[in-house]
Amino acid sequence: MKTILIVLSLALTLFYTPFTLAEGDLSRANVITLNFEMGSDTEGMYFRPNKLNLVTGQAYKIVLTNTDVIKHEFESFEFIEKIFTRKVELVTEKGDFLAEIKGHITEIEVGPHTSVEWYFVPVQTGANIEVACALPGHKEAGMVGLINID
Repeated sequence: MKTILIVLSLALTLFYTPFTLAEGDLSRANVITLNFEMGSDTEGMYFRPNKLNLVTGQAYKIVLTNTDVIKHEFESFEFIEKIFTRKVELVTEKGDFLAEIKGHITEIEVGPHTSVEWYFVPVQTGANIEVACALPGHKEAGMVGLINID
């Protein structure tokens, strides 16, 4: 009798676990759109804004826009480890779909005068996480910022 109760308990646990986990699907939360500009001016290279404050469990879409005539990168290995990337979308200037990339993203390089949409959910907290353009000389020219995740 004891064996039957144990087997029944395990079977019920296994049966209900997927439904319990699916209930907390963070990838379906309402998305907050943030605009993030990469470029240069007479004072040097920049990220605007150069500081982002995010919240764990909140879904975000960051529109990475390169306003410059040269390519730039968004790179932060520490940040990547603290988020779940849903997808990265490439669209035309008119908003027409070009491509969708899924999986683990380590850096995003954005070509001149183009935009990329990055959908993700922060899953861990972190303070003063550095993000930079890793192309030679860009970080030193001012293309660096900070991300906080509460």
